[in-house]
Amino acid sequence: MQRRRLAPAMIAAALLLVGCSSAAEAPTAPASTSASTSSTPAPTPTAEPSPTPTADATADWQRIETEDGLFRWRIPAGWSIVDESGESELDGRWMNRMDISDADGEVLAFFSSHYTGGDRGGVCDDWDGDGTGYVPAVVHLDEAVQTAEGPLTSFVGPVEEGRLVAFSSQQTADTAWFFAGHSLSDVREDSVPCLTYSDVPTPEGYPSTGFGTTGDPDRWRMASLEEGVAYAATEEYDQLIEMFRSLELLEGPQ
Repeated sequence: MQRRRLAPAMIAAALLLVGCSSAAEAPTAPASTSASTSSTPAPTPTAEPSPTPTADATADWQRIETEDGLFRWRIPAGWSIVDESGESELDGRWMNRMDISDADGEVLAFFSSHYTGGDRGGVCDDWDGDGTGYVPAVVHLDEAVQTAEGPLTSFVGPVEEGRLVAFSSQQTADTAWFFAGHSLSDVREDSVPCLTYSDVPTPEGYPSTGFGTTGDPDRWRMASLEEGVAYAATEEYDQLIEMFRSLELLEGPQ
């Protein structure tokens, strides 16, 4: 990749026995019958089948790795990225900035590091008049994805505890907002801040990093919390979460 210079900003067969009997030429008295019994052997116990291994949901996805060798993740096979990464004109630092689009080319999420002009969410007004920065919300996901032991990163070092979250929050009286991505905070239905950040916990010496859905109101603004709940039941939502979950921090250029 040619380095660019920017201004800051992955588908007993049953055998039917038909008894045929010959018709007798003269009627006969019915024969007496007696019931006979037979001993049927008990079935031989069979071993329980082994559980089928869980398929890797991202096995056929594309692998994305930043040019600085610090980050790697996967996107669905039909998705794409627009990579606007490059060296800062101010200090020469490498800045990652990528937009992730679905198969139709619609931008859903972004990844950035060392980038001061990244998309970090929006602020809502205190429309309900309670004097707080929190709003009604429905939490779709809140899970720890990275701790100081780093179970999901190949980097061994001190890392803040991070979370993967998804929620819909009431931004105004008639508008809700959907968000999914990394966070440094847990979320609760009664305390979701209007200001959302996509911060990824990184070790000392790593650049500040963001990975989450975009702040595009044309894509993520919804008419109600119920609309957000419906979206969280879609395949695209599952793909988004798996993409965010696949993020790895690497030790340096590979």
